[in-house]
Amino acid sequence: MMASSEVLSEYVMEYTASRLRDPVLVSWVGGSLAFLATVYATSSGRQLAKEMPPPSIRGIQGTIVRGQTESARRRPTASAFMLSSALLLPASPMSSSAILPSVSTSAPPTLTAAQSGQASPEVSVFRRFVQLLHVALPSHHGREARSILILFVLMLARACVSVRIVSISGRISHAAMGGNLRHVLRALLLFAVSCVPATLLNVTLDYYSEMLGLYYRENIASYLSERYLKRRVFFQLAGLHEVDRVDQRITEDVRNWARVSASLFTSVPRPLIEAVAFSFALAKQTGWKGTLLTWFYYSSFAAWVVCFAPNLDWMVVQRMEKESAVRAAHQSLRTHAEEITVTKGFPFYESLLQRLFSAVTDQSRYAAYVRGRFDLTEVLHNKYGSVLLGYIVCAMAVVHQGGVTKTPEGATATLTRVSYVFKTLATAIGRFLWSIKLMFVISGYTRRLAQFLAALDRADMLVEMQTDRTAHSPIMCRPSGAFPVSDENERLLVEYDENSFGRIVRGEHIEFIDVPLVLPTGECLCSSLSFSVKPGMNLLIIGRNGCGKSSTFRLLGELWPLRGGRIVKPEAEQLYYVPQRPYMFDGTLLEQVIYPLKKKDLTVGEAELYGYLKMVGLDYVFTKSNMSWETRLSWSDETLSLGEQQRLAMARLFFHRPRFAILDECSSLIDLDVERHMYERCGDLGITVITIAHRRTVWQYHNWILYFDGNGGYMFSPLHYETGASALVLTSVRSASDPSLVGTEVRVPITDRLCDEDRRAATPPPSPQHLSRAEKTADSPIAPMEGTTARKEQEEEEAGADRNNKRTSVSNRRSRRRRSNKAHEAFGANRTIAFVTPAETDGDV
Repeated sequence: MMASSEVLSEYVMEYTASRLRDPVLVSWVGGSLAFLATVYATSSGRQLAKEMPPPSIRGIQGTIVRGQTESARRRPTASAFMLSSALLLPASPMSSSAILPSVSTSAPPTLTAAQSGQASPEVSVFRRFVQLLHVALPSHHGREARSILILFVLMLARACVSVRIVSISGRISHAAMGGNLRHVLRALLLFAVSCVPATLLNVTLDYYSEMLGLYYRENIASYLSERYLKRRVFFQLAGLHEVDRVDQRITEDVRNWARVSASLFTSVPRPLIEAVAFSFALAKQTGWKGTLLTWFYYSSFAAWVVCFAPNLDWMVVQRMEKESAVRAAHQSLRTHAEEITVTKGFPFYESLLQRLFSAVTDQSRYAAYVRGRFDLTEVLHNKYGSVLLGYIVCAMAVVHQGGVTKTPEGATATLTRVSYVFKTLATAIGRFLWSIKLMFVISGYTRRLAQFLAALDRADMLVEMQTDRTAHSPIMCRPSGAFPVSDENERLLVEYDENSFGRIVRGEHIEFIDVPLVLPTGECLCSSLSFSVKPGMNLLIIGRNGCGKSSTFRLLGELWPLRGGRIVKPEAEQLYYVPQRPYMFDGTLLEQVIYPLKKKDLTVGEAELYGYLKMVGLDYVFTKSNMSWETRLSWSDETLSLGEQQRLAMARLFFHRPRFAILDECSSLIDLDVERHMYERCGDLGITVITIAHRRTVWQYHNWILYFDGNGGYMFSPLHYETGASALVLTSVRSASDPSLVGTEVRVPITDRLCDEDRRAATPPPSPQHLSRAEKTADSPIAPMEGTTARKEQEEEEAGADRNNKRTSVSNRRSRRRRSNKAHEAFGANRTIAFVTPAETDGDV
């Protein structure tokens, strides 16, 4: 054996020296290196790479934390350990489960240690991974555990079969070189028979691996969906803004986490078992020197990749960002084509598009330069270096088995077995080293789901604070118990008092008793609100934008924490909410009408449902082609207009027939005749309506009013209104922020600014105590009236003031926020709620 080694070494040295003396070869190699150096030195991407060096592959964890999309799914050919290009290697050492999707551009906030309650983010991620794994593996005897056990058994069997096939391939080569046809046919038949279980094992492994990922995804998705849709957690989570793209986290991130986590049971053990098995097989052929040389060669390249290779996924993120900006600019151009044409914004938009496209091309040159620089080393190492390593290992086998390889048959059999073993071992090592990258991948997916779980925990805690009966919430600690309205330059937040709480109780009517309208941020819109709605009291709620109309409904629906007072409300089945833009989903017409009930819960016939559609003037929908109760369509803008959707929402209301209905601009796009018919049907069905409506045609159907002035004040009173009247008459104020108005009659002039326009900039009015009765009558559009004569005089003066207000400039309007935050002092603040100047109610009728 020593002689053979010396002879082989002398031959290699002589051959190398002869090639180095060859002028053609030296010129070709030197010219290639010079050309390569020139190309890289003059590349346009070289300066870009110098100015912004790409991060190493160690940064892959951060890119996954920023989110993923499936729009650019690709194989990470550069950052993976591509051992397959050599002649002795298979097509690809990577399994499909190891493919890393490219990442998107969203950047959610990281989970802090304080949020997770752990000492460090790493501990938090690990514990969250264990938590998710417990959810994915709920039992040691379930289908998931059985699948894992089957996978391990199949992997061991596959390794044994693969080693057996190596031995058979050597026998085929030996028989072929010996010229024994009978032995060749027998070996070929044995090889064909051995391929059957090998194929079955490979297919079964892939099947159970995919099924394990599906089981994981089903368990995790069910767990998160149950927590997300439990009670009002999803609503609280939407208001927290702690995580972005919840839909992506609960769908794509769960799918990716399940896929990668399940692949760990095959991507790590499977190549490791094969690597160990074929390491022993190669050691028998070449000795341990060949095995150790193979491990060292690929492990050293893996270490180099981890430390110095660029993070190509990061470059994909950059490319997606810039290409997305170009697409968004073109989309914006189409959307605003009319405005751009009128304003002649072509030069600006042309410059913008050129700048964005230049950014795309610059990034492409940058990525091509960085990728090419890395590919030079990768191709040299993995493609040609693997070929050279294969020849060296084969030579070591010849030297190690000197006696066996003296005959042509023995040498051929040895080379066949060694080449097959080396190829399989190199592939297994590559897959095993690639599985190390999966650790970073699963850590990134776990971190994103950990953020979502932390947000769910917080939202669940907030929901627990709002039970059906009692909601403990922070309120302002003040001797008077009132919530002051914030100043225009200072936003007042509510301080925490754990001993104070609001209370929600069940009753047969709706009643607010000293309820503060406080936003979740702590900003107070109204310090104390009291009103009641009993069956037959159709209540109209009006006021400027941001004064508290929608906030009242959110408190009634228990969407916001109750910061004080008491709310009496019936059971949830007796309350129904109809928004301006109703929810429409893909389903049948029958399902749209009975939403949120299911068809199996339906207790009425189609004739009655048709009657509800007829009540809202939507019975003509059946005249459309192929339309029936079971027609499944997209019922949003594609099938029904917004006005028809509003009619369908009212048909839902009639079907459910609650005692109280909350109508939030629900008839803004419906014909007046149909609108009148719908309100009449509400009365016929015994439905008491509580309406927010800027549309004045619906005011006549209400006999009570809750008026917000936008400064923290309100009035609750019976309402007298006639179509075409210039003012709303509050016949007898029952509750108000100004106690002096209780029991009086108040007239509210009808102006546009009354409903939805901001007040003009104006100095705070003087205190009512210093105003004479004449001043109040002349200057105040909202004042208590004492007789018919005074009321007529007030109407004439208001009409004149209103005509003057039409000609008044409204260029100095302030924002709604500054208006609602206007400061007032103590009692004077409440008094000014009912007494304002004509300039403050400026607007067109």
